[in-house]
Amino acid sequence: MNELKFYISNRSKKTENTITLLHNILSQRFGKGYLLEIIDIIENPDQCLRDNIFATPTLIKSTPPPERKMIGDISNEQHIISILNLA
Repeated sequence: MNELKFYISNRSKKTENTITLLHNILSQRFGKGYLLEIIDIIENPDQCLRDNIFATPTLIKSTPPPERKMIGDISNEQHIISILNLA
């Protein structure tokens, strides 16, 4: 199972588009074998602190190892695949 967390600071149209993009990429790569957790740091500041998140948006792929992290612009499909080693 591929597990990812996407830390956001609001539910804007751009954020919703990014979530859709991530679901599309992950479902193409893994079918139903992934979990994408969306964490709004405004609603869950404690989790943000526990996970050492200091900027949004941040995307973390925790499993399978090694952990990979993307911070900032998460809108380019090829960049997401490359950085998170989803190929």
